[in-house]
Amino acid sequence: MTYANFKSTVKKVNIKPKGVQEIVLEINGAELDGQLEAIAGMVDLRVNVELDAARITYRRKFNAITEQPLTQYSVSDKGIIEVKQPEQLELEGMPEEQVQIEEKEVVIDRELIDAFVMSDMAPTYEGYHKDLLDILKRRIKGESYRALADEFEVKSSELVEQVKLYRMQVAPLAEAWDKWRQESGSDASETQ
Repeated sequence: MTYANFKSTVKKVNIKPKGVQEIVLEINGAELDGQLEAIAGMVDLRVNVELDAARITYRRKFNAITEQPLTQYSVSDKGIIEVKQPEQLELEGMPEEQVQIEEKEVVIDRELIDAFVMSDMAPTYEGYHKDLLDILKRRIKGESYRALADEFEVKSSELVEQVKLYRMQVAPLAEAWDKWRQESGSDASETQ
């Protein structure tokens, strides 16, 4: 079986006649690391492809005046994350309803979120598949969405959507955890 694994950038999606789509990927030569021959051998063959964005975009609320996130996180010396109370919105003499809140897009590397999940510090939430953390860990280790969906008897598209939403939900926690990890010199394996 021929196999290749690399990071790339989606450069173009062309819609061709008869419902055919062409996807053009741009790959840094170093990413291929000796895999070009294997990829060349796949020309005109059917292949299984799974694309996962390397960066996750999520929305977060900020105080427009202080430019600080409304929700803050503290991390214990063991790496346990706690939500701090939202900052006081009422400014001197200004009614709460007049304080401006901005919602901004924040971008984070997926690998950081995945490291947080693999550290066993990521929380579980209601509304997701009961085994989502296990599924996500196995996905991070390389198992395909299709195989995981078959095993856990859920549609692939539903599983992909749950993983996406979960990563977006834990992204600010992963950032707080990563900041703690860097400041304390902790290794992800130490928190397990």
